[in-house]
Amino acid sequence: MIDTAALFSVPLVDLGERDARFRGILTPAPELAQRPTGITAQFLENAEAYHQRFSNTAYFRLLIEQALAATPLATSAPLILDLGSGSGNSVWPCLDLFADAQVVATDLSPNLLAILRDHAASRGADAARLTTVCMDATRDYYAADRFDFAVGAAILHHLIDPVAALAAVHRALKPGGIALFFEPFENGNALLMLAYEDLIAEAATQPLREDVLAFLKRMVHDFRVRSAIRPEQPGFAELDDKWIFTKRWFERAAEACGYRELRIEPLHDLDRPFANQTRANLNMGLGLPPEVLPDWAWARIDRLDQAFSPDLRADLLIEGRVVLRK
Repeated sequence: MIDTAALFSVPLVDLGERDARFRGILTPAPELAQRPTGITAQFLENAEAYHQRFSNTAYFRLLIEQALAATPLATSAPLILDLGSGSGNSVWPCLDLFADAQVVATDLSPNLLAILRDHAASRGADAARLTTVCMDATRDYYAADRFDFAVGAAILHHLIDPVAALAAVHRALKPGGIALFFEPFENGNALLMLAYEDLIAEAATQPLREDVLAFLKRMVHDFRVRSAIRPEQPGFAELDDKWIFTKRWFERAAEACGYRELRIEPLHDLDRPFANQTRANLNMGLGLPPEVLPDWAWARIDRLDQAFSPDLRADLLIEGRVVLRK
């Protein structure tokens, strides 16, 4: 069992004392006086629907395996801090890849952590290697120098203050410890959104399904909002996806938090990254196959892929793997 109390600088209490649905989920005592901010209904009362729609442990296992192949951990039995764990997309890969690992899974949604807790109970011995903690990732409740490895599977862009989360992780890691994040990036997405705007304009004279057209418009609108809005503006906290990052943003954040090493690498392949991302967008956003986009539209996306060398495609990040070392 994890000695969780030794990993936090404040006392932990069981949320089940307030709500039986969340029995076994811990929370830092100061969190009880805090009102959750920056989290939307899809992660709370609609958590089960979110879990059903976005669970993809096989994908995140592949991403974590690739990252560890490039940056192996120095320990075979790490103590792992998982941020924004949700219902377990990155938790299960960590438990599977490290048979002796202890994982502290954190999330602001007790509803998602309850799904994770219940699934852990069905996995027998894994339950003893997992502790669930409901907390805001931007608040530093950790004891210093405790964790070997920290993982955040698409969490930073949801946070009001992702730099605060990176600073808290830095404090929690042992010297030499590694933090791994998977996040969206502005430069590749900016080009993709320009292509989508061209498709929207061309749809005035070319055939395109109404639901697909509406989806492309939502994608463009979402990108424009995220690339322009700032935390001080009204409505920022109510956004689900709040940030879309640049390399320079991470360079500044890593320096401010004291990390001694930063590497950013593309998650996408370098052959047809924009076409593949469009397929993923259609699948995740509409649950539809690529065939819903007509040949004329794919030809324009293919032209974007062919416009750049493989080296430049690697720089034009759509989604990136961010590795930081303390």
